Amino acid sequence: MSPDQTAKWKALVLSSPLESGIYAVFNGKTVLYIGQAENIKARLTGHTLTKSFVAEEADCIRFIFEERAELRRAMERFMIHHWKPKLNREHFPVGTMRFHWVHYAGVTMEKLKGKTNA
Repeated sequence: MSPDQTAKWKALVLSSPLESGIYAVFNGKTVLYIGQAENIKARLTGHTLTKSFVAEEADCIRFIFEERAELRRAMERFMIHHWKPKLNREHFPVGTMRFHWVHYAGVTMEKLKGKTNA
């Protein structure tokens, strides 16, 4: 891993919010990892030591803000199942979950992928 890649990841983490929510780490349009946390910045700081975001050349982190832990976990599971990011350890089954609750947070899947229609 190059010093430039390491510096880029650190800058992404430093600019991350302290709020609760779901986050998706990208390389271009490829979703590398999806997670959720009560404090996004603190969680991403912890990932710096355990995940391969630097080696995978992560270049973007997107967020959906949600305070309710139960809804965050459900959204995280759905998104992991949908995209199957390579750095998530397992891809959870989701049963009958649908997109409608993702809209509740004010962000559609297309917006999370970077296809803003609004």
